Amino acid sequence: MASLSAAKPVAAVGRCPAGPRRARRGAVPSGSHANGLQPCSVQATRSSVVSSGRRALVCRASVEPTSTAPPAGKPSTSPETLFKLTREFIETGSGYFSPAKEELFSEEFVFRGPVIGPLCKKDYLVTLNAFSIHKIFPDIQSNSWGYSIDPQEPNRVWFFVRQTGTNTGEVTLPPLPVQKATGLKATLGPEVYSIMFDEGLKVKLLTVGYPCDFDAPNTNSNKFGAVVGILKAVGVELPAGPLFGLSQKLGSLAVDAGVLPSDTPKSYSKWEDVPAWYKAYTPKRVGSEGAPGY
Repeated sequence: MASLSAAKPVAAVGRCPAGPRRARRGAVPSGSHANGLQPCSVQATRSSVVSSGRRALVCRASVEPTSTAPPAGKPSTSPETLFKLTREFIETGSGYFSPAKEELFSEEFVFRGPVIGPLCKKDYLVTLNAFSIHKIFPDIQSNSWGYSIDPQEPNRVWFFVRQTGTNTGEVTLPPLPVQKATGLKATLGPEVYSIMFDEGLKVKLLTVGYPCDFDAPNTNSNKFGAVVGILKAVGVELPAGPLFGLSQKLGSLAVDAGVLPSDTPKSYSKWEDVPAWYKAYTPKRVGSEGAPGY
């Protein structure tokens, strides 16, 4: 007759009874071990059983699956939080609509517009500080709306702006001569912007100035965006077409050679100064290269 000894609790890690026994060849599901088994915690009660001269273990197991990573493609931060951070950055810290707040920028920050960029953090801050659009247009407003999450890049927010502002400040566009204020009001058509956040919710990528309605009514600049568009709206013309691209290259060479001061605004950063993640993220394009009409 079998005899049952006193039960002793033990802890072990084993396979989930309800889980798959093996993963499909070549695939390791998120949150699984490399052998394809779901991790779980097994609490067992060990009883010594003697029967027919053999000793065996009888386990009463309660299976508690361990926590796994969130499904791929889903943001770890709520859309509402990302929208709030986006609005805060654009309205109070971008360096364009207001002075820059450096603490909002990732060290891996990159700026890109249709004809300007890529600019690393250092070059972007120098350029925006030199232009000071918020001083040229003290009442500038983004009038942003339509915030949405990119379905393929869940840490990226897309939205629209309709820039407005009155040119009551001197137009400073180094190395060009300072121009007097025109007193004219700029009313731009809708543009598409986007902001990508890093894991620390710092701004990692800012894209701006992509017009999306060339026929927008009640505007005085609807085919250009960002700084080019708002200056054009008040009669301040910048070089256009191939001449614009040439001026970008000459200006960058002059700054790099020390002919122009280091705090001269740049159209794009040296390629070696562009963060590595951005180089892997998108094909190389600098300044106005490949932009329609340039």
